Amino acid sequence: MGEFPLLKGLKEQFSGKGLAMVGVAVDTACDRARETARKHGLTWPQVCEGKALKGEVTRLFNVDATPTYYVLDREGVIIGKKVQAEELQRIVAEALAKPAASR
Repeated sequence: MGEFPLLKGLKEQFSGKGLAMVGVAVDTACDRARETARKHGLTWPQVCEGKALKGEVTRLFNVDATPTYYVLDREGVIIGKKVQAEELQRIVAEALAKPAASR
């Protein structure tokens, strides 16, 4: 839960600059995970499969501990895999500084 202020700060800092955040609760009790998100003011979407580290999302992203951060660029390419909290702000800023590729 120590990461919540960091994440809320990123959301505030990069609001309106293209940042989209999604939380994935690695928990077996989704109601508890949703209540924790609400209690701490996490306003971005939260996903909970109720399967802890055995859920499909955690397997797809090879999550083996929490918190685990991934940064995707505007094209959906993972540019930061299992990013450390202290690197998160820099990598997000770099990702948002790059324009989206023309389609």
